[in-house]
Amino acid sequence: GKGITRAEQYSAQKAAEMPEQENDEDGSPAKPMDANYLKYIPMNEAMSYSCVRPTFGELLEKTKESYPPSEAWCMEHIAKEWSLPELQGHLEYVLNPVPAEEQGRRYASWGGGFVVRDKGHEGMTVEDFMALPEAQSAGLRRPEVVAIRLYSGPGFGAMNSHCRRSRFNTQFPVTGFCLDWAIGKLAPFTKPGLLV
Repeated sequence: GKGITRAEQYSAQKAAEMPEQENDEDGSPAKPMDANYLKYIPMNEAMSYSCVRPTFGELLEKTKESYPPSEAWCMEHIAKEWSLPELQGHLEYVLNPVPAEEQGRRYASWGGGFVVRDKGHEGMTVEDFMALPEAQSAGLRRPEVVAIRLYSGPGFGAMNSHCRRSRFNTQFPVTGFCLDWAIGKLAPFTKPGLLV
């Protein structure tokens, strides 16, 4: 049989350390949307759980990359993750300047018709998005901005579909890691009342 990898050991250790779900005041188990549904943990600790993904951990181990991985390593692996013909257009859109014409910014809507994205961002590049005050304050790196742009556009469909079909994120482990880190970095700068 196959031995346990370092990533699997790390996953098991982190899973054992996860906080237990609390009960409501009446002693019944908390349900989603209840204030006691989850115990929240410090952001740095929460961000470390993104490495729990066995596929991501195995990739770090296989390539002998340190944790957290370098920008160049992340960009190389994001490019590989989005290299399938049906996915390439998503990454190309994100890596190139935002088209000035509305038609170049359209994508099919799930409910029919189309959605126009990046209104007011015409001509912006990844570097321009990195220079935005929110990105600067959070210290976002290029792969984190790319991951946000992939997931906040039609690329979310590919990522969500894969995650629903697979127990672990095997198609997009590096994109998912970078998205986790970006959200973790941005969270302290989110203004109260903006979260739903």
